Formats: sequence, C-alpha cells, structure tokens
Amino acid sequence: MIASQQDLRASHGAGRAVFRQAVRILEERGVAYMRRGPGGGLVVAEPNPDFVGRSLSILVESLTRDIQQLGVLPYALETHLFLHGAPRLGPEACERIRGLIHRLDRMAEAQFQAVGGHRLLHQAIRTASREPAVLLANRTASEFASDIMPYSINVSVESERGEAWRITREAAEALIAGDTPTLFDCRRRMLAMFHARWPTWNETDHDPGSPPKTVDPGRPEFNRAGNQAERLTREILREIRSKGWRAGERIGSGAELMARYGASTTILRQAVRMLEEHSAVEFIRGRKGGLYVATPNRARTIAQAAAFLARSAPAPADIHAFLTQLILEGLNQARAARLAGGCKQPQARETIAFGDFCTFAATQCANPMVELFVEILLPFGVQQSQAATQPGAVLDAFTAGDLATRRRLFLTAVWKAGGSEAR
Repeated sequence: MIASQQDLRASHGAGRAVFRQAVRILEERGVAYMRRGPGGGLVVAEPNPDFVGRSLSILVESLTRDIQQLGVLPYALETHLFLHGAPRLGPEACERIRGLIHRLDRMAEAQFQAVGGHRLLHQAIRTASREPAVLLANRTASEFASDIMPYSINVSVESERGEAWRITREAAEALIAGDTPTLFDCRRRMLAMFHARWPTWNETDHDPGSPPKTVDPGRPEFNRAGNQAERLTREILREIRSKGWRAGERIGSGAELMARYGASTTILRQAVRMLEEHSAVEFIRGRKGGLYVATPNRARTIAQAAAFLARSAPAPADIHAFLTQLILEGLNQARAARLAGGCKQPQARETIAFGDFCTFAATQCANPMVELFVEILLPFGVQQSQAATQPGAVLDAFTAGDLATRRRLFLTAVWKAGGSEAR
C-alpha cells in the first residue's frame, strides 16, 4: 500500500479528474492499482509483462514486416521450455495445466469460443515455467502475431476444436509427462499446418481491399468498447505497416479515420490513446492536424523491459539458457554472408568478453527481434567477467555460409562461459 486516495490527492495537490487519469495510466502500465473499500488506496502491483510486451511488439513492427523474423522468438521460447523448463515443472504447474484442460473440455462450443479456449491452453503451455523472461517473450510474440495475422484468422484459430486444438492438447499432456520427443513432434505438426495455410493468410493480410473488421455481429463478446478499441489499434498498425512505417506521415483526420474504420468518436479516441502510450502515433490538433505516424522509443522500451525483469528477479541460469536458444535460432535463420552493416567487426585475433560475443552474434543474425531481446536479457544472465572468446572464426563461418560451424562455435563459447549451468 502506497497511500489512500485522499492522502495522495492532498500531498500532490491533484484534483479528482487528474488523479483518476494518473491511476488509469499506472494501472495500464502494470505499476499500481486502486484497492476499493475500507483501508483501500493505491497498491503496488505484481510485476506484469503485458504493457512492456505490447511496447516491444510495436517497436519490432516498426523495424520489420517479415513475420519469419518474428518466428525466432516463439521458436526459441518453446525450445527453451522443452529442454530447460519441462524437466523442472513442479506438480502445481502440471495441475494448473490439467485443470485448465478439464475446464475447457467441459465447456459448450459457444463458451469455448467466447473465452478463446485454444489460445488459453496454448499460452498456459508456453508460460508453464513462469520464468520472467519467458513471460515477457511470450507476451511480445503473442501481440506481434495478433497484429500481423488478420482478426478473422486469429479468432478461428483460438476458438475452434479442430486439428490444431487436438495437437495443442496432446502437447499439454506431453509437457505434464516430461515427454520431450512428443513436444517437438507436436510443434512440427503444428508448424506444418501453419505453413500449409500461410499463403491464404498472407494474401488476406496484405490485400488492400480487405475491409477492416472492428465489429463482429456473430461474436457479441468481441463487441465491447474495450475490445473494439483494441481491434482498431491493430487495424491502424496494419495500415502503418503497409505504408512502410514512415515517421511523420499523416494517417488521416479524426473524421477520415472514423469513416474509414466505421468507428465512433469514443472508440477512435480510446484506440489513439492506447497507441500513443506506446509511441506508435501522435495526434496533432489544428487545421492541418490529424493522426501521424511516430517512432517508438527504443531506449525507453528497453528500460521498461529491464525494470520488469529487475522487479521479477529472474534466475541468471534461466536467462542464460533462454538467451542461448534465442541466439541459436537467430543463427539458424541468418542468411549466409549477410553481415549487419555499420557495426564494428572484431578482428580475427581479437578476444572479447562473452557478453560482447553474444551481442556480436546477435548482430550477425540481422534480426531486430534477436538483437532487441539480447540487449534486454544480457545484463541479467551474463557477466562480462565470464570466459572470453575469439569471434573471428564465427565471422568466417558467416561469410562461408557454414551454419553448423557457427552454431558449434557459439555453443563452445556458451560452454566456457556457463560452466556446469550451460552443460
């Protein structure tokens, strides 16, 4: 408890309206919330990755439109879970997952659709270990995916008890059993389904004639004001991405946007405020005013992510393990001889600390998602005093397009730096 509403308003000289707005901002950012009733007041919230995960997803969207670059994060997250998290899950975590399965199985089809049953179980599997870095990565990847994939596809995937649901249910049982081979097989089958359907989904998302959908008459649970505003933010982001995310470009006036998206003044204002919170847009008033594209604040977003991790106190060994999988997946996707321009390349005989080596390897991946998360996670999982290494051989492996060698050299560096934890 920080203080009561009365004490806070008195100490800051704030009126009721200003105080409510300040509390709303704190609640949206997961910092604090108001407890009502006798003895109530402003209370510090538990660390929550929702706000910063949304900021990270928008930041990445401003840097790339390539959904394959997004895929590195959830793929690394799942591999980390299968190899590092699943063997250590306790009985309580397993019971939570099984309890969720039982509740979803008992639901009627309409209720299953209303809660997004498939999505709930999928998220429960990914976050079963409750590691702070995993929670942050999962939230970022989920928000990015919801922005990139059209609403109609997202709803169908999370609401149907089809083949995808059966695979996810099988994966949940495999996680409870600690059956690593089945976990990897379930992911392989799910990816095969995704790749088979992707051409249709991709065409839908990039079709300029595809009308925005902020209201769904067939799904009343999605028609509340908050949900409509959230969906409108994704439609606005889609338009910004389609134009190449050029900061300073005018999107339209308030009247133009309401007509274009079929949104009311209230819904539009709420959506714009949500996007302004993440520095995605700026609304300028006046004769030539309107909604303009902004540049997400990278330094501030990274600082917010670091603050979440610092409050959550993650285990360095968990960060180290997840960081390893993230860079390995980035190396898998990096194209041969595709070296990031504008960065200082180490000399072949130069020796650098392991943390600097991780940064170097992430840079060579040429993937903004990898570079961003490596920058966030490094201070929590790697000490610069850890064993040093020579990056020249890795640079040669990139130039030669030798994936096996660049992975092996990185794993050797991880082994030397992490000792028994890496093993």
